[in-house]
Amino acid sequence: MTSFFYILFGVGALYTIVTFLLGQLLDFMDFDADFDDEGLFNMHVSPFKPMIIAAFLTSFGGFGLIFQHKKDWHSMQIITAALLAALAIAAVLYYFVLVPLHRVQNTSAVEQKNLIGQRAKVTLSIKEKKFGKISYTVGGNIYSAPAKALGDKEFIAGEEVIIIDIQKNVFFVDKI
Repeated sequence: MTSFFYILFGVGALYTIVTFLLGQLLDFMDFDADFDDEGLFNMHVSPFKPMIIAAFLTSFGGFGLIFQHKKDWHSMQIITAALLAALAIAAVLYYFVLVPLHRVQNTSAVEQKNLIGQRAKVTLSIKEKKFGKISYTVGGNIYSAPAKALGDKEFIAGEEVIIIDIQKNVFFVDKI
């Protein structure tokens, strides 16, 4: 039974490390995919995220190892207590970390198509056929983005512009 809990703890810890490293590596290489779905069973945040799975496996193995030191407990009591503790850890992470983070992300994010026609201010001069930087305000929040001039125009820092198009996260701007 001890080896079973060590394996679960090791798999959970290894899973955490591997997903972290692959996430950092693939994010750096911009190698990802987006899926448009409505969530599992109409839940917008799936409880089967890698963070929840890793926390469950690691805590199940860890609590199993801890509860084995209770010499008067039967193996089924140990498994049940470890399972309940792991489910509690996973539920706390899901309801108090993932769901609030998902809500915050959705309320502050702005769809790019809604930004077309929005006024912006040039914060880093935009030279002819070169990149610059703009800032714009939506809902009281100030955002910045890389920008290019539409056509052969130039804009200096501080100038007011309007967002005409957005392609591959590059904002194309023109004079107001």
